[in-house]
Amino acid sequence: MARLLIIDDDLDMCKLLCTKLARKGYNVFSAIGGKEGMEVFAKVVPDMVLVDLLMPDMSGIEVMKRIRKQSNLVEIFIITANEDMDTAVQAMRLGAFNYLVKPINFSELEISLQRAMDKRKLSQKLDRYVKFLEGTIKEKDQEICRRREVEKELKDVRDQLYESNRNLEVLVEKELHKSRAKDQIITQQTRLASMGEMIGNIAHQWRQPLSSLGVLIQDLKDAYDFEELDEKYLNRSIGQAKGLIGHMSRTIDDFRNFFKSDKIKSEFNAQESIYKALNIIKASLSNNFIAVRFDVEGETNIIGLANEFEQVLINILSNARDALVDNKVENALITISAGKEESDYQIKIADNGGGVLEEILERVFEPYFTTKEQGKGTGVGLYMSKIIIEKNMGGSLTVQNFGDGAEFTIRVPINVEKD
Repeated sequence: MARLLIIDDDLDMCKLLCTKLARKGYNVFSAIGGKEGMEVFAKVVPDMVLVDLLMPDMSGIEVMKRIRKQSNLVEIFIITANEDMDTAVQAMRLGAFNYLVKPINFSELEISLQRAMDKRKLSQKLDRYVKFLEGTIKEKDQEICRRREVEKELKDVRDQLYESNRNLEVLVEKELHKSRAKDQIITQQTRLASMGEMIGNIAHQWRQPLSSLGVLIQDLKDAYDFEELDEKYLNRSIGQAKGLIGHMSRTIDDFRNFFKSDKIKSEFNAQESIYKALNIIKASLSNNFIAVRFDVEGETNIIGLANEFEQVLINILSNARDALVDNKVENALITISAGKEESDYQIKIADNGGGVLEEILERVFEPYFTTKEQGKGTGVGLYMSKIIIEKNMGGSLTVQNFGDGAEFTIRVPINVEKD
């Protein structure tokens, strides 16, 4: 409930305003004259103040000046019986939210008060958002510092490697017939140098979006100071910030070469794809105390799109993780079994997360169907997984309740011609 202080030397006007505004749900306080008004202000610290411009003991302008010395967050409304535009301009320059002329139009007053509260809520939301961004930037700054330390260490390593390589090259030229062990050392050193170069490139890719995030935060502060900030401006800035953070995330993915744009089918090792998918998600499984049990037989090559196949596995594993976490399952477990089944390769992924409700079991592969809370799922993951397995790879993807959880089964043919 908003706190509202009315300061006026007219007792009847104070009573009238108190009565009407209290009915509108405001927590109303009143004071007769400017001096008493400042005393009440110090006690109640209101959200908004309605102050008469002309009072015998202290003018409304003087009251505004004193309030502004104590707080810039209070919204102030000037009330007067005279339409003095010079005084109105002076009041607005001091930060008055509005200038109302007696007799007061209560509909106009109510609208102005509501706008002031809307502005206050938006400012509070902005403050929370700015604090969040500042915290994020602080974390990223710390990460940059750590990366700079790593870069320095890598530079020292590269310098040492360069010197070592030079010395080794001389020895190799002189004693090539005895230098197989030295060749292995050179190969290992080259790999270390390449790894250091990759880490350096990642750090370089992150510098620009981090700098842009800093500029974005400052721009939000400037927009607020110049009263240019509205919901549209804020949403646009949030979108830009999310885009920058998304770019930083995609940078890591790009360097790991996980997502590719080609759609050419090729032969790949099915077991290796399982291990790659699990490696990507294993950190989140470990953080949520979820164990994984393997039963993978032999090695089998299949034909298809390796990256898409791995994305299907990641999606099913992620759904299993979410079910286990949401249901707070003790001794949470995901079981993966895989191997040849006649002319197909079959993968079963099961969990002990409680299973899928029978009435929706047949709908889980429908587009945009999801049982997750709003904002936590789009309902396209399993749909796209089914498209990839059945249309792109000529296999099948099914689900059933098994034991105390759900079990997804992927079947793909082993002998399939490349497109």
